[in-house]
Amino acid sequence: MAVEGSEGILARIAESRTAGRLSALRGLIRSSELALAIIAGLIGALVGLIVTGMTKVITAIHVLLFETAVDGHISGDFDIDMVDAVLWPTVGGLLMGASLWIVA
Repeated sequence: MAVEGSEGILARIAESRTAGRLSALRGLIRSSELALAIIAGLIGALVGLIVTGMTKVITAIHVLLFETAVDGHISGDFDIDMVDAVLWPTVGGLLMGASLWIVA
């Protein structure tokens, strides 16, 4: 029988404590509708913040690349240069494809 080092024992203890805490949290959420509603509200608020941030970033990119108004949209702008209209979506697609190729 192999002797386990102190690092392995400490890792197992920490893993056991984390699993116990997660199990207790899972039990609390399943037994209380109020806890479930609070968790759902927190998740909804977090998702709302993420979507707001993404919207701000996309608006900034549109202003930078397509020179749209800050409160405008690409679909409502009639003065977009045709080179920009073809170039930037193509570059974005190539970057997306390259990133997926690198990850996979």
